[in-house]
Amino acid sequence: MNPDSITSHQAVSSRPVLWRGVAGLWNERHPAGSRYLWSNADRSPHDTWVIQRTRRGRIEFFQEKRTFAVSAGDVLYFRYGENSSYGDRHRLAKAYGCDWIAVQGAGLDEHMAWLRQQHGSVISGGSDPTFRDALSKAIATLDARRQSTPVSRAAVVTRLIHGLADLAENHVAAGLTPTQRLADRIAAEPLAPWSFKQIAVEHGVSREHLCRTFRERHGTPPHAFLTRARRRRALWMLRHTELPLSRVAELCGFERTYTLARHVRDETGKSPAAFRAVHQRTTRPRAVNTKTASTRSLGMPNQVAAAFR
Repeated sequence: MNPDSITSHQAVSSRPVLWRGVAGLWNERHPAGSRYLWSNADRSPHDTWVIQRTRRGRIEFFQEKRTFAVSAGDVLYFRYGENSSYGDRHRLAKAYGCDWIAVQGAGLDEHMAWLRQQHGSVISGGSDPTFRDALSKAIATLDARRQSTPVSRAAVVTRLIHGLADLAENHVAAGLTPTQRLADRIAAEPLAPWSFKQIAVEHGVSREHLCRTFRERHGTPPHAFLTRARRRRALWMLRHTELPLSRVAELCGFERTYTLARHVRDETGKSPAAFRAVHQRTTRPRAVNTKTASTRSLGMPNQVAAAFR
């Protein structure tokens, strides 16, 4: 079975928003001397992405007049309809084996395009046990559709796609200095109550060096970066929840309600209460459990959240 086995009926008969696997194969094999070359240009539907891990052998990925090597342990991902191809333009010099799954879902195209922009189409480290297990389980869901719910299958595929992002980030992090990794950690959790002075002392670096490294990696000073993220999140929560202002301030990384009010006024010219009143006249509030709400669960809306709406 190969990715072309996805028929138009399979792809368009139902288009749920959940991320899901639509076809795949564990341990596909091609002997030495065989032809193995697939073009993606004429494949459809165009919202389909394939995640393919090479078990053994070597192929190449051809995209926009560039060629990328794909060796054992590498993960290749691509989209149907794009001008790319993969395999061997002659015949395989050695036997080739791979595992692959084709996935679809709302917001997936944006997520995968962002991942490619950040890390390219080929990611090393696919032999990582956690990623291998996630890929195996995702492929296995294709044989268990009658015994599982769409939501449970979507959860497995979502873990795989998150695992792919983690794989890319971990590969990059392996070549970073401790201070660079620390800066990336702060940027990844902008709503946490960071104290640059304290965290710099804890990690044995100067605050100035940490701030300089952050700006080099993320293009803006850390204070401006965190302030922008916290303001955006605060405005979103004021529009879509009925949480008390003290709780909004806490979840957005502001020390006090007064600090939240100052930032909202600087951004909108209104107090938090006035801003909320104006926007909730036309926007139905979204109920949030104040006992279980957390910085992580109420982080900036992302493609994963969009996929489950």
